[in-house]
Amino acid sequence: MGFFDKVLIGGGAVVAGTVARYLYQDHQETRRRRASPLSFEDGITQSQFVDIVEELGRRTARVHRVVVDGMTVTLHVKSNSGLSTWSAELDFNDYGHLTGAYWLSTENTQSSIPKHFADALQEQVRSRVSSPN
Repeated sequence: MGFFDKVLIGGGAVVAGTVARYLYQDHQETRRRRASPLSFEDGITQSQFVDIVEELGRRTARVHRVVVDGMTVTLHVKSNSGLSTWSAELDFNDYGHLTGAYWLSTENTQSSIPKHFADALQEQVRSRVSSPN
């Protein structure tokens, strides 16, 4: 094994270790953020949040069902064929506060529906948080 082979192997190990450490830290931070106690005192109540989500769900094409758990929204979306559904999770828990910031995970990365829904919900939340009713 030559010098360059050793450098490549050593460099690969350093990169792999850095990526693993980053992923672990990101996972730990996500757990800490999600474990924060929920506070609906920033200008929007939990009931209002649920109402907004349900209204957006009715207005968004192919959204079959929405489920709200605290500040997390699960979308169930009909496939293009209408024969099956897939889901996406929109996490609006920003260390226990509803600020409009969100984290998105989806089973269908090709669809724009989850991001469209999340952006519309973000706009509603931010407009009410900055000027509560």
